[in-house]
Amino acid sequence: MGGTNVWDAEWEVNEEQARTLIGRQFPQLSSKQVKRLDWGWDNTVFLIGGEYVFRFPRRTIAVGSIRMEGKLLPKLEAYMTIPYPKPLFYGEASDEYPAPFLGYAYVPGDFPIGLTEERRALSAETLAKFLRRLHEFPVQVALKCGVQQDHRNLTDIASRKVKLEGFLSKVVEH
Repeated sequence: MGGTNVWDAEWEVNEEQARTLIGRQFPQLSSKQVKRLDWGWDNTVFLIGGEYVFRFPRRTIAVGSIRMEGKLLPKLEAYMTIPYPKPLFYGEASDEYPAPFLGYAYVPGDFPIGLTEERRALSAETLAKFLRRLHEFPVQVALKCGVQQDHRNLTDIASRKVKLEGFLSKVVEH
């Protein structure tokens, strides 16, 4: 399945395969329509009957994230101030597909592209409340669920500033 390009998927799942994998493990969903929404570096995403979204990892490196999400997202419920995708279906690896996969409640919505300044301002308070509550989630609980601490030092602003200045000095040459 996978090619030699680092961006190629190790495993591909098409609509028919997704229907089969989901139907075998979750027979109550077997009659629902399956539509591929999109794919990215880590996952292929399918909409199931307009009610659920299933994510199938495309590479080994994404398996840990799927497992972590399955543990972490249900624990966030008391901290969320807006709807979010909660995992409801935990698919297991099999001979047909070598990785676990998750099914979530579908949360409809639109991307905030093209919002007027007024609409952006109206959403600021909602976004601020969401971020404040999310950041109140206990770090130790997140770590137990498999979340890695800041392994890339993204919160070390002083170090990142030095790196950024170095990158910018190289860009100026071009």
